Amino acid sequence: MTIGKAVLRAWRGGLGWLAVGALSAVATPGYAPPLSLTVGTIYEVATMAELKEALALANAAAEPATILLADHTYVLDLPALHVTCPGLIIRGAGGDRDQVVIRGPDEGPDASATHVFLISADDVTLADMTFGYCRYHGVQIQGESPHDVSGTRIHNCRIINCNQQFIKGSSSDSDPVGATDGIIEGCWFEFTSGWAYQDYTGGIDIHKGVNWVVRDNRFLSIRSPAGQSGIAEHAIHFWKRSPTLPQHIVVERNWIINCDRGIGFGLGGFEDGHHGGGSVIRNNMVYNDGAGPHTDVGIGLENADDVHVDNNTVYIPSYWAPMEFRFAGSSNLVFRNNLVNRPIQNRDGAPTPQWTANLESAQADWFVDASAGDLRLSAGAAAIDLGAPLPEFSDDVDGARRPVLGGWDAGAHEFSPAWASAPPPAPEPPWSHIPPEREVHIAPDGSDAGGDGSPERPYASLTRAAQLVGPGDALVLAPGTYPGGTFLHNLTGTELAPIRIRGADPQNRPILQGGSEGLHLVRPRYLVVEHLEIAGAEHNGLNGDDGGDYDNPDAARYVVFRNLYIHDIGGSGNQDGLKLSGLNDYWVLDSAFARCGGNASGSGIDHVGCHRGVIARCRFENMSGNAIQCKGGSTQIDILHCRFRQGGQRAINIGGSTGFSFFRPPLSGSAVNAEARGIRVIANLFEGGTTPVAFVGCVDSVVANNTIVDPENWLLRILQETVSTPEFEFAPSGHSAFVNNLLYFRREALSSTDINVGSNTDPDSFTFAHNLWYAHDQPAQSTPDFPIPETHSIIGTDPMLNDPAAGRYTFDADSPAAQAGLHLPALNLDLEQRPFLRPPSLGARELTGDLDMDGLDDAWEIYFFGNTHATRGADDEDADGDASPDRSEYIAGTDPTNPDSRLHLRLVHPPSPHSIALHWPSTQNRFYGVYRSHNPAQSASYLELAADLPASPPTNTFSDTNTASSHYAVYRLRVEWMEPADSP
Repeated sequence: MTIGKAVLRAWRGGLGWLAVGALSAVATPGYAPPLSLTVGTIYEVATMAELKEALALANAAAEPATILLADHTYVLDLPALHVTCPGLIIRGAGGDRDQVVIRGPDEGPDASATHVFLISADDVTLADMTFGYCRYHGVQIQGESPHDVSGTRIHNCRIINCNQQFIKGSSSDSDPVGATDGIIEGCWFEFTSGWAYQDYTGGIDIHKGVNWVVRDNRFLSIRSPAGQSGIAEHAIHFWKRSPTLPQHIVVERNWIINCDRGIGFGLGGFEDGHHGGGSVIRNNMVYNDGAGPHTDVGIGLENADDVHVDNNTVYIPSYWAPMEFRFAGSSNLVFRNNLVNRPIQNRDGAPTPQWTANLESAQADWFVDASAGDLRLSAGAAAIDLGAPLPEFSDDVDGARRPVLGGWDAGAHEFSPAWASAPPPAPEPPWSHIPPEREVHIAPDGSDAGGDGSPERPYASLTRAAQLVGPGDALVLAPGTYPGGTFLHNLTGTELAPIRIRGADPQNRPILQGGSEGLHLVRPRYLVVEHLEIAGAEHNGLNGDDGGDYDNPDAARYVVFRNLYIHDIGGSGNQDGLKLSGLNDYWVLDSAFARCGGNASGSGIDHVGCHRGVIARCRFENMSGNAIQCKGGSTQIDILHCRFRQGGQRAINIGGSTGFSFFRPPLSGSAVNAEARGIRVIANLFEGGTTPVAFVGCVDSVVANNTIVDPENWLLRILQETVSTPEFEFAPSGHSAFVNNLLYFRREALSSTDINVGSNTDPDSFTFAHNLWYAHDQPAQSTPDFPIPETHSIIGTDPMLNDPAAGRYTFDADSPAAQAGLHLPALNLDLEQRPFLRPPSLGARELTGDLDMDGLDDAWEIYFFGNTHATRGADDEDADGDASPDRSEYIAGTDPTNPDSRLHLRLVHPPSPHSIALHWPSTQNRFYGVYRSHNPAQSASYLELAADLPASPPTNTFSDTNTASSHYAVYRLRVEWMEPADSP
């Protein structure tokens, strides 16, 4: 057993602290992100004996502590792990709950272990582990005197095969209140055989509980087996009325599948009822296939008062009452927006509840997969838009925003079309930042014949150097000019050892000049190409392809292009700056493209049959045909945070026209084909160009939160160039969306038909919503030629841009564009990498400014506090009580409402005996300073080691290589400055 002490130190004498984000709702109930909390003394254990010893030491000390469990199966050799230490955290060290198992040696009614955990102390956390196989309860929380336990948190645990209740909150008849202030979140409860051992069993069973939250959990097969006479208890059950305190229970976003009873508040007589206090059951899904002999109610209230049952879905084909409320002792019950397959039942004289928009005729085909318990709505379900808006909450069972487009949906799930519900873009892969194991050097004055690839004897060409590289190697080009025309085949790295082609100096990129193509990569895998300039190629600047292996998704995969400048390519026709064919899982980041192609043809980036790509933070200028084109069966490409100035005929061409033999994968003779699917264009700035975006034979695509300034002919186009033939069917351009965009244009520059819709398209299937249209030269003529009616339009109203003549297309909180948008899961960051609000503002940039003049950006205040007056930014204001004032957290880019969000330096294992590596979580648009002192008692003794270090989210690293003079040092981290939000 290893014992350490958790010490949290940071310097607040500068401008702020740096943070880790707060936990958000999970999209997969039954799971939650691992915790990283540590407090007090830290015990690292790897055996059952060490676990018992650590628990005994922590209990004896009775001070907050942390027990970190190594991956292992810990078999109990005692009745239970009895926790009496307040503030104790017990969690899996690695975060993989399947690798940390605590269990009894056997199972069932005669199991040797009575409990896994018996909790008799406040503020205990169990996280990131699997436990079970016991005679009574996986966890018993002692709410009775003298324990009166409060503050239990059970997070991201898998709890299995507990003979009685999986989690029990006990009380005594003489105590008015049981366990209080608990959270059970992101956990999985299951009898793995599909059946309980007997009928006295249940999931969560809390007596006289007060102030509990049960969210984002999944419950499976808690049901009595054949031969048992009784019904299993509920998956989630709060009962035995607290006579002195309102119980205030929140049960939300849980999936309950094939359990005898789902959710229950109260059971039977009045004293066994529920003292609601505004208790809530919402956004839960309950399904039971009826295979159990005792199938019963999905959600039941018995002698319960003041409970809201909102937006739940219950589908139980074999039972007559999917929901019920019972007994005359019930009062102040509210049922709203629930979706059930049979009438909600009033039983035993219960008074009539408040009743709003409940739908009691659900059919199996309304759901994604009812037989598997997936009761999320499918397209066309009658429950869509049939709910009533509710002010108390704005999410659904997945934690997604309500509503999506029109009205609220009935039931737990808010339906979203494919373009609206796709997750955020894939982050930059960690493997792309793994340092090389070996470098092979190239220089203009090197020698292919006499070089050896060392810095002193470099090669002269990429072709020669590439003959030597393998996984983990880097081809490093010194500044200077090299001839183009290089072809490199089968550069294959690995996830742990990628290959690199990079310029030695990111600020002075080497130039690949001329040639038929600047550089051609055939069948690359796990490759990073960065810090290069490519110019003057006759055909394509940089080409990456699958070598003609069209039906092999692994042929060309996992490539990162970073900090490239590709310009002046071709000039006569269909020539491309970056030509990608059959490439999958790739990223094009922080690069610039200019003057590619000619005669209204060619692209900055051209895709043919590419999949799962991200193009982010790039610039495109003076294009001829397109800045970006995605065609040939391309799917799931995200184009975000880019700037297009004179982007050509179609700055972004979503789809296009491709010869049938070039599609990747090859065309299907039985399914419907498309030039492009799932292309997302988000938070980009377009200035000039013939049209910013054209939908051309694409489906399931979205153009959202872009700022479009002065296009020269069309505001957008919907076209079809590839049409069906007897051999292949093609989807017409449709089922896509144009939402949350801000269009600031000159009416006199546009065609008489400003939204161009061509033949063979499906414009009726498009969605136009939440866009602002403003013709700044003729405001009264701002209405575009909508192909279908738009919802939530803002037309002809000045968006009050700060200085459009100077390229500042930002606006303050008093603009009509401020928070006028529709929230989408993919909307996380704006053009400047700042979070979008909920709801978001229109255009590529979130609102800026400080109208209340308190020194804090209004957008930041609204994001964290919901308004601009909750904090004034004074030195004594600290909303989360973490000793960092709100103003400091603003400057550091941290969460002022989350006490775990803080500036902290982390020491990693020294790479050399006299080197210290420091890591810290970083925030976009910040710059840092690092300081060291060997005598911290004297503030003047701190030496500046580095200044103005730019952020590299999510983590910055700095190595202090001069530590030999002392065995003791203290480091400070300072946010030196931050870029203003309102810059062109």
